[in-house]
Amino acid sequence: MGRFLSVLIVAVVAALALPPLLQSYVDSQGQKERIQTAGTGKKAGEISIPRNRMGQFEARVYLNNTSVNALIDTGASLLALPMSVARQIGHEPSPVAFRHRIKTANGTVRAALIHIDVLELGPLEVRNVEAAVLPDGALSVVLVGMSVLERFDEFTINDDGLLLSLR
Repeated sequence: MGRFLSVLIVAVVAALALPPLLQSYVDSQGQKERIQTAGTGKKAGEISIPRNRMGQFEARVYLNNTSVNALIDTGASLLALPMSVARQIGHEPSPVAFRHRIKTANGTVRAALIHIDVLELGPLEVRNVEAAVLPDGALSVVLVGMSVLERFDEFTINDDGLLLSLR
């Protein structure tokens, strides 16, 4: 848990330092996707996410069927959400749930852990994802971290961007 908090702190600090990232949407940059159907009925395929002007990977993701903009962050351990996004997807953690202390550039904040039933990124789908909910002032962007990325069969970063695939 200590490693998670350390990595999450770094990711939160980075997100706070780069708020203009949400101003440009990957949808307008043209995500390339290819959809295949696996024999089990589970979604499979691949998606290529180009870098934005600041060199980061932005994408529109669906959390429990709600569309949100996100930053794909290999430096983050978990999926991290601002409280306003948690509310949009039907989660309202009680004040008691905010028991995990996280240090950010703006000071120490408390986070609550929740589970997302379904996260969709282009044609790819991941189920039962743990997420950290932070107060809106502490986090302004959804961060998709390694707990999501490690579920893909492959993720590759190259000059063209980030390639994720699921078979």
